[in-house]
Amino acid sequence: MSCAWRISATIGHVITLDFKIFELERSHFCEFDYLMIYDGANSGSRVLKRVCGRVVPDPITSTGNDVLIEFRSDKDVGGIGFSLTYNSHEPFTKCQDDEFTCRNGSCIVLELVCNGIEECSDGSDEIICTNKNGSICGQPSILPSTVSHRIKGGREANPYSWPWQVSLRYNGDHTCGGVLIHENWVLTATHCMKDINPNPRAWVVIVGTHYKQKRDTHQQYRTVDRVIMHSYYNAHNNDNDIALLKLNNPIQLGRYTSIACLPSSPVHSGSQCIATGWGDVAGTCCQDVLKQVNLPIVDQLSCNSSFYLDGAITNNMICAGYPNGGRDSCNGDSGGPLVCSIGGKWQLEGLTSWGYGCGDPHSPGVYTTVFNYITWIQQTIANN
Repeated sequence: MSCAWRISATIGHVITLDFKIFELERSHFCEFDYLMIYDGANSGSRVLKRVCGRVVPDPITSTGNDVLIEFRSDKDVGGIGFSLTYNSHEPFTKCQDDEFTCRNGSCIVLELVCNGIEECSDGSDEIICTNKNGSICGQPSILPSTVSHRIKGGREANPYSWPWQVSLRYNGDHTCGGVLIHENWVLTATHCMKDINPNPRAWVVIVGTHYKQKRDTHQQYRTVDRVIMHSYYNAHNNDNDIALLKLNNPIQLGRYTSIACLPSSPVHSGSQCIATGWGDVAGTCCQDVLKQVNLPIVDQLSCNSSFYLDGAITNNMICAGYPNGGRDSCNGDSGGPLVCSIGGKWQLEGLTSWGYGCGDPHSPGVYTTVFNYITWIQQTIANN
């Protein structure tokens, strides 16, 4: 197949392409099946992007009032194709590093985001804010137990006491955890998406459940509209291991499902926090129900020492665990929450990322530091 579309806007305007579905044959240089986007009216114009594979591309904006889209496919490996919408608008103003870009393209000072006042005319600066959601975030209707438990070989959590816990299902099976931070948005680990399948159509989100597989009368089921992985994720050391999932329909918040608070400050070493998930229990207790584990935060200097993880920790990671091991998150917990009780509310301080073994001595679990990504989360949600 060989197709081409030319989109023209009013002179002085630019064009933004917004992809909804994307699945073409994947190859390293996109030489077989691909979509080519030109910044102009013909194929002699500058190439904005050449894309293939299963990752839904980020929105693409032209610099002028014309865009040419070319689609090519050969006769062999295929996919379901693509779907996109487009709109024309005045050119965006490029905001400075210390500014927030409103959805309409205007700029405001970063400190004004989440101050309770909509400085952006479209309200995009107040979409996901702890103070806005203060009445519901981080406060379960059913109180959790804070008695020390272990995921590996431990006891189950109080049912529905961690109402922001998400189960990500791939081919019907629980594969990774996630955290509900907004009625339309889930945080998880990029490695869950990238290593398994980045196509949003491949995933199902379950919230409001206590069980790993068995159907729960309180559960809500949603499909994924978009997977947005951090563009600087490093698969070699798991740096920037964070992703956002946009749901096709909002979650109904209530007694069994609510959101976790985003952190207002970095968590301190020695703080007692709790990780939750349906991960591996090494053949011991309660493998089909949600479990929790109490873990102290390990300071980065100690965690990076040769006695522990020997320099593998970046500034975007935090460690949690005990010197003698025995308590830890494990396989299947990836992308799930590490929360700490601060000021009477549970704040999302970490996302389960990686580790050496499960509960091994001198090998604490490693979590993505959510505080470092507050601006990225707010900006990404505002843009999408």
